[in-house]
Amino acid sequence: MDLGTSRANDAQAAFEAVEDKLVPVREGLGELDQRVRTLVREHPVATLLGALTAGYFVGRLIAKR
Repeated sequence: MDLGTSRANDAQAAFEAVEDKLVPVREGLGELDQRVRTLVREHPVATLLGALTAGYFVGRLIAKR
């Protein structure tokens, strides 16, 4: 086995290790997405007002720089 094959195998092993660790993250993001969608459906006005308020304050913070 040459150096190139060894590095390719190492890279493949590292990729698989990272991919295995991303599975719970993907599942958690899927659950969060579902919770946010439910919240928006149940409280659309409050969600919109919250987003507008957050945008206003972020805009104010950026404008002061």
